[in-house]
Amino acid sequence: MPQAPSVSELVERFDLKKHGRDRGRQDLPPADSPRLDAPETEVIAHCEARFTDELTEYNKHRTVFEERMRTSDGAVAGDADVEQACLDMKEVVEEERPELESLAGKAQQAIGDLNQFKRDEKLTRDADYPENRKLQIGVLLGLLVVETLVNGLFFGANLRTGTFGGVSYAVLISVFNVIGLGLLAAVTYRWTKHRGTMQVIGWVGLALVTAAAIGWNLFVGHYREALAVDYPPEPDAVQSVPEAATAEPGIESCWRGDDEADADREALCLFVRSRFALGGFQSYMLWLIGLFAWLLGAYEWYRNDDPYPGYGKRARKRHKAEKKLADERAELLQTLKEEQDEAQKRLLGAFTDPVDSRKLALNAFDNLKRLHRDFRDFTKSLEASVRGALDIYRTNNGQARSTPEPGVWQIPWAADWAVPDAPDPSMVVAEDEAESRSRTGRSDLKKRQARLRSCLEEQQKLVKDFTRLDHYDRTGPQ
Repeated sequence: MPQAPSVSELVERFDLKKHGRDRGRQDLPPADSPRLDAPETEVIAHCEARFTDELTEYNKHRTVFEERMRTSDGAVAGDADVEQACLDMKEVVEEERPELESLAGKAQQAIGDLNQFKRDEKLTRDADYPENRKLQIGVLLGLLVVETLVNGLFFGANLRTGTFGGVSYAVLISVFNVIGLGLLAAVTYRWTKHRGTMQVIGWVGLALVTAAAIGWNLFVGHYREALAVDYPPEPDAVQSVPEAATAEPGIESCWRGDDEADADREALCLFVRSRFALGGFQSYMLWLIGLFAWLLGAYEWYRNDDPYPGYGKRARKRHKAEKKLADERAELLQTLKEEQDEAQKRLLGAFTDPVDSRKLALNAFDNLKRLHRDFRDFTKSLEASVRGALDIYRTNNGQARSTPEPGVWQIPWAADWAVPDAPDPSMVVAEDEAESRSRTGRSDLKKRQARLRSCLEEQQKLVKDFTRLDHYDRTGPQ
């Protein structure tokens, strides 16, 4: 609260001594004047304006303090608000239910198919397949790259274009070895794990694939040799060098020309005439490397799934369906939990403990009482300053005038400023009443919180019920 202006400040501000003497020499105001003189009314008007400003400021602060003095009744959100929150949770479940039931149906079907397959094939173990098939795919690609580079070096030795040209041939050979024959070997070997006729077909198929791998890589060795410009030897050249014809009888008949385009027919001819007889150590190495890459590829393809045909596929389908259902269900349950948490926060946010509210009210009352005292003291000080300033003006006026002073000056000036009543302590609720409200409010709050938890548990149970999978078989619930 600002300080009221002092007497000297008012006298100096309005130059009351000079105005008093000047007006007194003119015998103003007249002795019979019923009103205060103009300089006096100016001082009074100024101070009344100060009083009005401070009163407005006081009332503004008083309104704030009185609002804080209102003790909470301890009421919490009504039953309608709680039931609305329960309804919101129910609507969330009903909105997501069709999709979850569809996912549960797919998972149910996958479980039934897997269980029926296990019964039909008399399988009691769990499926054995890698959780992350990307690793096996990465190994296969790495094997493909390595064999391609190695084959490229071997082929490059017999090509004018060198290693670069050899790689172009090596890519096709490696793909056929690792991807084609390797996958066929893994599939036919899995068939050998089957029962009945499929097992026999598997062994026969594996034998055929093995023979194809051996033959294919022998043909690759012959093809590498046929790429050389001097192999097989041209018939005329063989006739001029009898030793070569004697060393390799019949090879010269496979000659088709010196171009790379003739190598495939030459290689086929060499493969037919001397299937296992390759022309040198590098060709045999190429053959062995090809077989090794084929075996590694077959092994990785075999490891990429369960050994029993069809078991891994059904198990992965079940796992995928169950995981998708579990993820969607977990997301819905989390949404329900968040809905309930938000409703609980609203309950707590709307509840104010009357005991704590009363403490705030007492503090606000003390502040208001202090504010009222300061305003009252300001008003008294302001009134005293006005009266003192008027006395000085009248004294100087009286000393300078030749006629009697106005009769109105015989009555001491008094302000008619209305000071508000002191704050009423009864506005603050009694301590026992606040405690009683607190007990009632906390009891209501606990009931509503329990109701919200009950709604959450009810909806969670419903979600878990219509997404259960442990009681499903091929034909549905058992």
